Amino acid sequence: MKPLAAGQTRLIWPWRQRGLHAVLALAVTLALFTHEGGAWHEAVGLLAFAAVAARALLGLLGPTNLRFKSFVRSPQDTLRYAQLWRRGREPRYVNHNPLGAWMVLLLLVLAAAAAGSGWLYTTDAYWGMAWVIALHATLAWALVPMVALHLFGVWHAGRRHHENL
Repeated sequence: MKPLAAGQTRLIWPWRQRGLHAVLALAVTLALFTHEGGAWHEAVGLLAFAAVAARALLGLLGPTNLRFKSFVRSPQDTLRYAQLWRRGREPRYVNHNPLGAWMVLLLLVLAAAAAGSGWLYTTDAYWGMAWVIALHATLAWALVPMVALHLFGVWHAGRRHHENL
């Protein structure tokens, strides 16, 4: 990548990734606001699952900078990064930093599992089963603090590295 001149910007993620991010964020938000169920809740849950599935495909088969293997680091590298972050000496990454990469995976897994357990609840085999309802609620509400942590990480990294993320 060529260096940027003063005042120039570079988009790291293409429209399809930005679009999937926006769709997933909107779907999860709407699902939480309609948490009592109904047609809207089911529709946005399916939309969230579709967005996760599309992002997973990009992460496995998409362009190099969108593939998970291009930005997900080992647990050891991530721990080293976290230690440097605590000291205020973490390196800048053009793509996701190691902590952000693991957060991406966690959010995708939680969203997929919440959507999947919600769908499971609508099937004849699992309709009305308390453990499915509890699992769905636990997974869905676990997204809330993780999204807050994600937003904090984006804000913090942007502030620390003087970037508009």
